[in-house]
Amino acid sequence: PDIYKRIRIRPHIEIVAGIDGKWIRIGTLPEDLIEGNVEWEMKDEGDKYVIYVELPGTSKNDIELYASIKAIRLKAKPRRKLPWRPDVYRLTVRFKEEIDPDTTKAKYVDGLLTITAPKKQGVKKIKVE
Repeated sequence: PDIYKRIRIRPHIEIVAGIDGKWIRIGTLPEDLIEGNVEWEMKDEGDKYVIYVELPGTSKNDIELYASIKAIRLKAKPRRKLPWRPDVYRLTVRFKEEIDPDTTKAKYVDGLLTITAPKKQGVKKIKVE
C-alpha cells in the first residue's frame, strides 16, 4: 500500500515505515539487499527511487558513488572524524527493479546526499521507417 512508500533503513538492517508522521517497525531486509554503516532513507516514487543518505563531516569531493542497473554503491571518507561515526562511510543498495545508471543523479547539501535513480522503462516504442 501507499502508506509504505517512505522507508527508513537503519545500519542494522531494520526497516521502519513512516505512517502519518510516525515511524513504526515493519521488519528487516534480507542481508543481500543492503550493506552499509550509514543512516539512510529510500522512497519508491513509482518511476524512480529517491535515496537520502546522512554523511556528516564529509565534502562532496570525498564521496565516491557508482550505479549499475541493479545497485548503487557509495563510499565516503569524512574530513572530520566524529566519535560516533565510522572512519569510512559505506553503503550498497541492490534493487529488485532495474534502474537507469545513465540518468541517475546525486546532490550533496549540508551533510545530506540525495540520489535520484530513475527506473528502467520496460517497454520502448520503436519508430518504424
